[in-house]
Amino acid sequence: MKRNTLCAVIVALSTFAHSLVAGELLLDFSTLPAQGVKVLKDFSGTPAGKDGILATYEAVLPPFKAGCHFSADGQRWPADANRELAWVIKDNFTDLYREGYTQNITVKKPNREGLFTLLQLKSGDYLALVPLAGPETVAWLRANEDGRLMLHLGTLGTEPVSGDAPLLAWCRSPDVYAACREAWALAVKTKPVKGRTALRMKKEYPEVFEYLGWCSWEQYKKDISSQLLCGAVDSIEASGLPIRWVLVDDGHQTSTDKLRKLVGLEPDAAKFPNGWEPLIDKRNPDKVKWIGLWHCFQGLWKGIAPDNELGALNEHLMTIGNAKFPKDDPESAAAFYDALIGSVKTYGFDFVKIDVQAANLDIYRGTANAARTAAVNAQALETATRRDVNGLINCMAHNSTCVFNTRHSAITRCSIDYKVGSADKGKSHLQQSYNNTLWLGQTVWPDHDMFHTSDPNCGRMMAVSKALSGAPIYLSDAPEDMVAEYIKPLCFEDGKLLRPLAPAVPLPDSIFLDVMNEPVAYRVIAPLPNGCAAIAAYSLMEPSPKKPVSATIAPADYLHAAGMIQPFSKPWELPKEGLVVFDWYRQTGKKLDSYAVALEGFSDCFALLCPVENDWAIVGRSDKYLSPCAVEKISAGKNRLKLKLVESGPVVIWSGKGVPQINGEKLTALGNGFWKANLSVKPGSCSVTITR
Repeated sequence: MKRNTLCAVIVALSTFAHSLVAGELLLDFSTLPAQGVKVLKDFSGTPAGKDGILATYEAVLPPFKAGCHFSADGQRWPADANRELAWVIKDNFTDLYREGYTQNITVKKPNREGLFTLLQLKSGDYLALVPLAGPETVAWLRANEDGRLMLHLGTLGTEPVSGDAPLLAWCRSPDVYAACREAWALAVKTKPVKGRTALRMKKEYPEVFEYLGWCSWEQYKKDISSQLLCGAVDSIEASGLPIRWVLVDDGHQTSTDKLRKLVGLEPDAAKFPNGWEPLIDKRNPDKVKWIGLWHCFQGLWKGIAPDNELGALNEHLMTIGNAKFPKDDPESAAAFYDALIGSVKTYGFDFVKIDVQAANLDIYRGTANAARTAAVNAQALETATRRDVNGLINCMAHNSTCVFNTRHSAITRCSIDYKVGSADKGKSHLQQSYNNTLWLGQTVWPDHDMFHTSDPNCGRMMAVSKALSGAPIYLSDAPEDMVAEYIKPLCFEDGKLLRPLAPAVPLPDSIFLDVMNEPVAYRVIAPLPNGCAAIAAYSLMEPSPKKPVSATIAPADYLHAAGMIQPFSKPWELPKEGLVVFDWYRQTGKKLDSYAVALEGFSDCFALLCPVENDWAIVGRSDKYLSPCAVEKISAGKNRLKLKLVESGPVVIWSGKGVPQINGEKLTALGNGFWKANLSVKPGSCSVTITR
């Protein structure tokens, strides 16, 4: 749709006729334009009920054959944490209420309130629905027991509101990625929302997260101390692995242990008798260069202790229940987050991870305007982190108020916590991470969480999935347990990560699969430099099927590789000379017509698709998962191939004819036209000329 036509459509939406049916308004998508935004102009109303509802609409939907309703499990809304899941339905939302609906055994039953819905229509199109959060209100989708999809607008508060209230953005398209992409593009440009968040491409990606990291949580939980962390840094540096940053997670705060309330901003004196200085002094520009600190959004899990050591900051705090939180005004929010993040800067830390953000909306429920207060707090955090530190990881931030208030931050956790040694949770983690990228990946890079390379179920699998995310990659093994074989393919010798052009998402035929209950291959794709793409396929059924699951890769899959690239230009086309497929685990490949792999148990396959030009195809560094990311420049002549590599190391190429050589020496044959140049691994870029 051309820009002037789109603008006309958006303006026209203000003239929608509202049909009153049993106290509810209708949004009829059989008559609405293919894409648009609904904003209630000059709206005024008084919230009602515990959710402070201002208006309710029924979304009258075209017939659909499959859908994903993205919501948490159990009764968590609106404090959805990191638990937004893609609940698969068939042609009716009553599926979510069906007796025995156990799509995912690792979580509770689906919550009906959601922040994104994606439908596969019987017409062949896809419809993406994005409820909006503005400065005063928040909208959400609810799947009713009678099968209707409702759209609520509210504040979760009590105070009347007036002004323009953003409600919903949507897009219908024959391309599932376009439907998601355009719906979110419209959402962030909507006048009441504009400037409060931005598309992923508009945000600066922090330098620290370009490199490999390590986090204390999954290995040590709260049992951390100055001695342990300093020892961990020493062990990391002694390992020879290029880990460049360390994140100190939960367990350092001065708090009331049982109630988990913050007492002060200094570290626990019993664990850190000399404060943070011994750890901060461990930073080394050539080794662990950056150190970050974890905090809860509201101080600590249950807020701030009434009897605390925050001094004059208490003037900006209010009591809710038996704890304190920032008062519900911008000045108080700024004072609190300036103090919280300012302390991180003062202690010498480089970046932060801020947790349990989604709970903020629930904490203020029943006050004057919970939606406004949560948004004000989120914006104050964004301002403080932008000013005082060099990076922010948002965590437990799965509700619309969180999503629509990431003005600067470029990273948000996309999944429930990874758990070492838990195969069923590992399966759920993989599907959730990729499916959530369809919506979360529009405005941020989706953080797949830390992981153990030594996990006996999926250490390598997790390494590959983190590589495909394009987001921060951070280990959590005890340093002595780290598996170098799985770590080194993630990065160069200096720890810099090889990153895709956009985060991986499920291929269209995998989005609506019930992968934990059916013996099917769950397939994802990510775009890579030089017109290459990466595809991973997983067997995620729980318990694992008795027979192998077949995963097939075909040329048509390549057409979907560009779906998440920002700015988007057009879908990729098949190269005139075709593609080659390179199975990274097997280090073999073929000219691609169709490639099938049998997946046994909880397993994956990982392959690279590379375009053919003048009977050459360049896979890249064969010792790196995202091999093509190691090739900066390609010049492919009839009998001469010139490559510029980011760093010297073994390179795999395909030659459709002739025997390739470097300086008269034949490359190592891998079969089916693939050859390997065994260049030594060493830092620094290098150029290679191959002839045949």
